[in-house]
Amino acid sequence: MHDNSIEAYENEKPKLGERAERILRWMESKPTPMTDREVKDRMGFGDMNEVRPRITELLKHNLLHEVGKRKCPATNKTVRLVLHNQQNQMELF
Repeated sequence: MHDNSIEAYENEKPKLGERAERILRWMESKPTPMTDREVKDRMGFGDMNEVRPRITELLKHNLLHEVGKRKCPATNKTVRLVLHNQQNQMELF
């Protein structure tokens, strides 16, 4: 990718906090959808409130996509599945 393209992407992407940026970078390498709890557990966070608001923020900025639902084994509730939005980065170029 050309340096100008990378710079343009960096200038256009929203300004994210440290935790949201960390979650986004981690999700970029994950090919399968995950629940918020799976992200929390696999990244080593201790509380859902450290992850859930950041994932919602990333969804709002179209950097993650909600791609389905499934029942959470821990809570027995239906929860969202999220996946990194590779297409969003490509749309900028």
